[in-house]
Order: sequence, then structure tokens, then C-alpha cells
Amino acid sequence: MKKNCLIIGFGSIGARHARVLADMGHTVHVVSQRKIEGYESFSQIPEAFKAIKYDYAVICLPTSDHYQAAVQLYKNGFNGLLLIEKPLFDKSGYALLPPMNVYVGYNLRFHPVLKEIDRLIQGKKLYSMQVYCGQYLPSWRKDRDYRATYSASSESGGGVLRDLSHELDYVLKLTGTWKKVAAKGGRVGSLEIDTDDLFCLLMETRNCPAICLQVNYLDLSPRREMILNGEGISLKADLIKGTLEVNGQKKVYMVEKDDTYRDQHLDILLNKGKTACSYEEGIEIVNLIEAAFKASEEEIWIKRN
Repeated sequence: MKKNCLIIGFGSIGARHARVLADMGHTVHVVSQRKIEGYESFSQIPEAFKAIKYDYAVICLPTSDHYQAAVQLYKNGFNGLLLIEKPLFDKSGYALLPPMNVYVGYNLRFHPVLKEIDRLIQGKKLYSMQVYCGQYLPSWRKDRDYRATYSASSESGGGVLRDLSHELDYVLKLTGTWKKVAAKGGRVGSLEIDTDDLFCLLMETRNCPAICLQVNYLDLSPRREMILNGEGISLKADLIKGTLEVNGQKKVYMVEKDDTYRDQHLDILLNKGKTACSYEEGIEIVNLIEAAFKASEEEIWIKRN
């Protein structure tokens, strides 16, 4: 069924969501300070609600603006489905949002390699996991100066641990709630940013006793990889190349960049977000990010309350 969709923010990710939803046959409107070609656009959220009732909204603003945008939606009578791009918020402590159906934009949950890993490890005892994600920030958004993006600004809620929190989400999705974390991170490279460009985490989760995770803005050759060992199973995954090696046998999965976004929208719109990251799970990731920052600053282990 055709839905009225409102995209709030029209950077690269907002433009992607708008295109994907339009290609799916939905009506798309945009809130942006810029005039957007191809879509009816509004400069402010209240203006968008003057003549149209929306079924679905997607917040694609800098992380520090997520909460206030959601509050504005509520104040203007929105009671539809809401997707907030990752991470959910820049910090914990915000009042709970009104009882809307809220999801968080961790679309990697829909990557076929991760879905297959999730299937393969069901019921198995896990021993260890190693996760790595690195990409050079200046080459990330080719049409923009990286120094002017929210990624480079701590005030906007940027930084590599928040930007690449996909890794935190899928680790928790696969191995369960985090129990304790130690971390080392900060700005170690020469990028002209005031945020962290590297973070390394050592974690224990409910179903895995040893997880090593690194995310960075520094790798000149983009990589997104995982190694996992468990009872009767050893996995090696490359999420960029779409390869999964299971006990030495490799398989290639075809995935286009828009596929995971489309599948995420379908899951929310048609399946009540059965696979999508829930609001509660998004809050848990915000708490883990804050615990990692504290662990790094104080050089201690942080145990989950």
C-alpha cells in the first residue's frame, strides 16, 4: 500500500532513503533548509504537517538533532512509524519518546551475510569474535569536505564510535546483551576533526566471552570484516565483498547498496519491524557507546547495570 513518507534531513543518507522509498512506490516529502529537486520540500517540520498526514517518517539529521526532531513530530500530531538514523541519540538521559513505533537505522541487520551468520550460530556455544571496520573519512562522502560533516564535529554527535555503531549493533544482535566492556579510543591520526577517529573495544556479551572490535576513520582501503569461532563452527566474513567462509568453504552473496535499506523499510512497513532495531535496542547501543567512552577515559572495565 502506498504510504506518505517524510524524510527529515537531506544529506547523503536522507537522499538515499528518499530515493529508495520513491522507487518502492511511496510518496516522499522532505524537510530541509535547501530546496530539493524532485520532491515537495518544506523548511520546517510544522510546515510539512499543514496539509499532509504522514504514515512514515525518517530522521536523517546530525545525531545531536535526533531527539528534538522526534519531539517536533509528536507535537505536530504524528502517530505513524518512525525510523531514526543511527545512532539513536548522541547521549543517554533524554525523556522517553511518546508511544510511537520507533526503529533505529541499523540496516546492516539486513545484509545477507549477517543474516546467514545469525542462522548458522543459533543454539551454538560461541568462543570468540573479532570485528573490524575502517574507512578513510576524507573519501567517505566524495562530494563534501569531510571537515564540514557532522562526523568531524563532537557538537553534532559525530565520531567514529557513533558513526560506525553498526558494528556494535550487529555484535549485540548476534551474541546478546553486553555484560562488560573495556576500551581505548580517541583522535590518534592527523585528520582535521575534533572527534574520535579510532576506537578499540574488548567486550563480553551474554553469549560470547571474548569480543575484540575496532572501528576507525583511518583505513585507506575500506574494510568491514568479522571472524567468529564457536562450537563446531569457524566463520570469516567480508561485508563489503559479500563473502562468507564457513569451516573453510566460501560463498559469495550478491548485495547492492540499496538492498539493505529497502529491506529495512519493508520490514518496518509490512512486518512490524520484526528484524529492525527497536527503540529499546537503540537505547542499549547509546548506553554501550557511553560506557566505552568512560572505559577509555578512566582505563577501567565498565560492567552493565
